[in-house]
Amino acid sequence: MNFGFVLKVLYFFIKQNVMKIIMDFKLKSLCIENKINSLKLEKILNIPNARLGKYIKQEFYPSVNRAVILSNYFNCSLDYLVGLSPVKQNGKLNAPNLKKFFNRLDWLILEEKSITSFFKNCQLAKTNIIRWKKMNDFPRLENLFLISDYYKISLDYLTGRTDKMEINYEHEIL
Repeated sequence: MNFGFVLKVLYFFIKQNVMKIIMDFKLKSLCIENKINSLKLEKILNIPNARLGKYIKQEFYPSVNRAVILSNYFNCSLDYLVGLSPVKQNGKLNAPNLKKFFNRLDWLILEEKSITSFFKNCQLAKTNIIRWKKMNDFPRLENLFLISDYYKISLDYLTGRTDKMEINYEHEIL
């Protein structure tokens, strides 16, 4: 077995778990800062019962659409919400744009020279892109995080919410 590959997989696994912990911390902090509890927030944002609590308990990630709803409510970027940026907001953010996402994804794959190397470097299965396009939906947030982290580009850029490619950070958190 290739030891380098095992270390790379372990590294990405750790980063994803760190993302869950940071997102948990950010959500709790934002709720406290905005003087709102999770039950009230779920009701305001029309999030199914106890779902927010499951994000906070790190049981699973929100969908991209739910993460956008949360970031809009708290007036912060997705990068801030998942811990890629210590800066809360990068200016006005648009609604997510699926067409821009797929165009930007295709561009990243071209830069990588092959779809195989793209998925290998991002630690994703090749079948993911087929499923994303077939379902005409965004990937799971943790998959977007892996792409964003590998290329050091903003989640908000990747999802088409902004045209600013760089993550806004004064120092790297992860």
